[in-house]
Amino acid sequence: MSDSTLFTKTVKIGRVVLLKTGAHAGKPAAVVNVVDLNRVQVHGPETRRIVVNLKNVVLTNFAVDITVGMRQKGVLAAWKRANIDDKFAKTAYAKREQQRAARANTTDFDRFKIMLERKRRAAKVNAAVRAAKKKHAAAAK
Repeated sequence: MSDSTLFTKTVKIGRVVLLKTGAHAGKPAAVVNVVDLNRVQVHGPETRRIVVNLKNVVLTNFAVDITVGMRQKGVLAAWKRANIDDKFAKTAYAKREQQRAARANTTDFDRFKIMLERKRRAAKVNAAVRAAKKKHAAAAK
């Protein structure tokens, strides 16, 4: 088995990563410089330029066209050209985080209304299942 089939995402300048820990957790950023085998310098529209350990980032499939150590203005311009914000918003991770945030902001009354809707939906499904079973049992006789 060749190495090319084992790894599909590599650390490279311009690779968009998702920060997992710290004050910038959950925010995407682009790799600006590789410090050593364990650390990279990243910068993004919602993050300042920081050095992070590779254990604390998730590599994405996205990349921006930048050079080593490019300044903030150039990184942000390349970010916009590559349309990373829209692409990232379409990922499963971003959708899950958006749903998690919406659930965290619900009030007790909102949760009550959701419970009632679930009960109504379950009643409709159960009625349809009973009707189908009854029809199937009548056809079998």
